[in-house]
Amino acid sequence: MAIKKLSIAEVKIGMYVHSLDISWFKHPFLRNSFIISSEEDLAKLQKCGATYVYVDTERGLYNFETRNQDYGRDLVSKWRLKGIDEGECAKLQDIVPRQEELKTSRKIYYQTRKILEDAYHRAAKGKPINWNEIFKVADAAVESVFRNKDAFLSLGMIKNYDAYTFYHSLNVSCLCITVGRYLFFDKEDLIALGVGALLHDIGKVRIPEKIINKLGRLTEEEFSIIKKHPEYSQEILSRCPHIRWDSVHLAYQHHERFDGSGYPLGLKGFRINQFALIAAVADVFDALTSDRPYRSAMSPAVAIAKMLEQGERDFCFSYLLKFIQCLGIYPIGTVVELDSRQIGIVTEINHLNLERPTILALYDSQYRRLKEPQVIDLASEQYQKIGISRCLDPAKIEVDIRQFLESGKV
Repeated sequence: MAIKKLSIAEVKIGMYVHSLDISWFKHPFLRNSFIISSEEDLAKLQKCGATYVYVDTERGLYNFETRNQDYGRDLVSKWRLKGIDEGECAKLQDIVPRQEELKTSRKIYYQTRKILEDAYHRAAKGKPINWNEIFKVADAAVESVFRNKDAFLSLGMIKNYDAYTFYHSLNVSCLCITVGRYLFFDKEDLIALGVGALLHDIGKVRIPEKIINKLGRLTEEEFSIIKKHPEYSQEILSRCPHIRWDSVHLAYQHHERFDGSGYPLGLKGFRINQFALIAAVADVFDALTSDRPYRSAMSPAVAIAKMLEQGERDFCFSYLLKFIQCLGIYPIGTVVELDSRQIGIVTEINHLNLERPTILALYDSQYRRLKEPQVIDLASEQYQKIGISRCLDPAKIEVDIRQFLESGKV
């Protein structure tokens, strides 16, 4: 919590009031802590007799953590980011609308979550994994991505702090399969990619939980222990009699880095397996955008900016760019403020123009919650003069992204 003292004249709509300099009995608000959500609230505050307001700068609309006001425009200019061309887009034509496919992909997602959890528990006890079930759900996920390239991807934005290991593996698989689709992999390759990604971290079942969940910085000894998990993953996956070696290499090499600074082998460039190069990008993105014991999650957009800065040191840059074409620079679930000061959630990626996705507006320009959310397609002629001004932290405007993603509203 970060508290800042402001005069009444400095208070604006959207700020989160932690307390006032007068007694609760003397002001008209139901609570001492509240968001200034309208002109009416602001007028009440100005007339209540308070001289100063104490604002919680980590909540509400005061001092959001943003990269800068022209975030997307800067990224596009600096890195020369482009959407996919119309020819590629035509080849990736969806068979089923995203909202319709979400009904199916959501079932696949949570079924996979259960099967993945069972696989981890079996591996932890040294029991054989039910490989048929693993291949079956990977096949179902691939079929979903062929029907609609973005439905399964949006579920890959779901986060769960308490079950991080399972959701992380599931999300990395969602991301890898979708990127593979954009790379025009065939079905068998996509299944192998999905299987390897699902189980890429299964070797962590042999790492002590106190190291996995440690709040502080790892010691050199602890880090050397955790660096063994790719080797353990390789060993576990190698027990499957009909698994593709590409899947095994993905699990073994996903911590290798393009400049040779990774582990366990220190491989460099294209000596790293192709599937592992894709998984490395997905693995880092999901880790950066998830809450961990030792740090808070980044917004998807800021994570992409960070990964671009790491560039060719850590990743195969062509796969990173394809990943961004797939997710957009404002991935589904990103909370944004528009030039019009409306606030909403990105619901559709514009693969032809990454700066102009579709937004579901939840707040109007006065930071009043809309009774009926408004769909704003920034690619349409109607909104050509409006762009995205900044990315916002959903927690600070009391938006539950996971609820939107799970309900299919996004």
